[in-house]
Amino acid sequence: MPWYVTGENQDKPGVIRLNSLVYAPDGGRIERAAEDGRDTGIFLQQHHGLALAGRSMEILPGARSSVTYVIITGKSEHGRIVVRTTPGPRSTPVILTEDRNR
Repeated sequence: MPWYVTGENQDKPGVIRLNSLVYAPDGGRIERAAEDGRDTGIFLQQHHGLALAGRSMEILPGARSSVTYVIITGKSEHGRIVVRTTPGPRSTPVILTEDRNR
């Protein structure tokens, strides 16, 4: 396969490196992240006044991975949740769940 498919790192051919950036809405926060059901660390930052979580990961050839973020909205947020994503190689569903116990 060509280098643009396998990657330039010949020590780990075919390994996908992914950098994920997730923003909380204005006044909200990101509490935690999990990869494949296991809590993981996140790098919390601020960008233009919004909470931002950064996460880097590697996916081995043939493997799958799922990342979950717990995001708390601002106190006066009402209405439908709007999620924006950048395009990927395939359409990936975004699943929203609500925890009313918080």
